[in-house]
Amino acid sequence: MDWKTIKLLSLQKMFLITGNSIVEDETTLEYLNKMWGAANEAMIRLATIGKTIMRQKTIDLSDERIISADKMYINLLDFCTDLFNVNTAGVRLNEEPFSRFELYGHTMVLEPQEGMLSVLYYAYPALLKPDSPDDTEIPLDIDAAVLIPLYIASELYKDDDNSLATMYRNQFETGLESLVPKQQTNKARFVRHGAV
Repeated sequence: MDWKTIKLLSLQKMFLITGNSIVEDETTLEYLNKMWGAANEAMIRLATIGKTIMRQKTIDLSDERIISADKMYINLLDFCTDLFNVNTAGVRLNEEPFSRFELYGHTMVLEPQEGMLSVLYYAYPALLKPDSPDDTEIPLDIDAAVLIPLYIASELYKDDDNSLATMYRNQFETGLESLVPKQQTNKARFVRHGAV
């Protein structure tokens, strides 16, 4: 889904346009100028709560940005500028699973090692700017991207029609909740002796 589609759907939700093309006039311009900020808020919420973005980065442990003394200190933001959180089960040293490290914020601390460290991490999405072109692709899966117009309408329309804005926010939150993986629980079941 591209940025133009997000803007179009947002304007339609706020009843500012009725067709399938964006009209820039005194009715819509104020909303269009504010949309990128609300879209960024929505993308961050979606990528950090609902539909995570997974990336992998391989780090050469001889890199000069790594502080080495009695331990190695790796500021992961030096290597993964879009880092949100580390998937600790996805860390590998020289292609072997590796768990002998500690995380302090975005700093990984480990005993001195050699080779290549591969880090699987959750990333923030690339954010929009006020002048982002209409053909900019939204960096989320479609099931998450379709929720962005609801968030934009809920943020930008609350001064005009608070009840409608609240309804859109509730729809966004419900959609966000549906993206969060559900925990599987083992349900107890009764088994008769001798039968399965």
